[in-house]
Amino acid sequence: MENTINQRIDLTLNLLNDLKSINEQLTYVFTQIEKSSDTFHESILNKYRNDIENDLKKYKTNIKTIKQLNLEITSKINTWYEFTKDDHEMKKLSFPIKFYFHQRKLKKDIKRINKQIYDITIENRFVKEQLINWERDIEIKALHELKLGTDYRTYEQLVQKKNNVISDLKYIIPTLPVTCPIKIDPDRVDTFIQQHLKAPA
Repeated sequence: MENTINQRIDLTLNLLNDLKSINEQLTYVFTQIEKSSDTFHESILNKYRNDIENDLKKYKTNIKTIKQLNLEITSKINTWYEFTKDDHEMKKLSFPIKFYFHQRKLKKDIKRINKQIYDITIENRFVKEQLINWERDIEIKALHELKLGTDYRTYEQLVQKKNNVISDLKYIIPTLPVTCPIKIDPDRVDTFIQQHLKAPA
């Protein structure tokens, strides 16, 4: 009976050391993936850089145009108020007629400019959506390229091995003379061995 338990402990220790090794490999491969992901991202970005920069330029130009149009409205309103408060103009017999036509023109100008602002704002919404789409598409394409790489395939294989080892450990540990349930932390294998198992001489 004691010999059987020792064999199980030996197997458990081997599995735990495998788990530790796999975890170290996973950490290394994941670091390599992180490094290469920037390269993939930059490569995809470069393919569409001109289109993205054109959209971004259009977006910024539109914002600048909207500010200018708002300033134009403010200027026209100020001109209108100056006209209505001009004592020299008010004394003229033609003032009521001028007042009417000035007011009419102001309303038309403001309506026209507001229409321009509205149209540009709508256009900018579409441009902003396109910029968001660019960002998402680049991320998707970069991820696709990354998944085709050797490092990612190695990562998936190691994850599968890790899951298999953990599954075996969950099966064998309850058969050992240790207190259950026990949580297996792949990052603290040495601590686990020290706390729960005694390495055979």
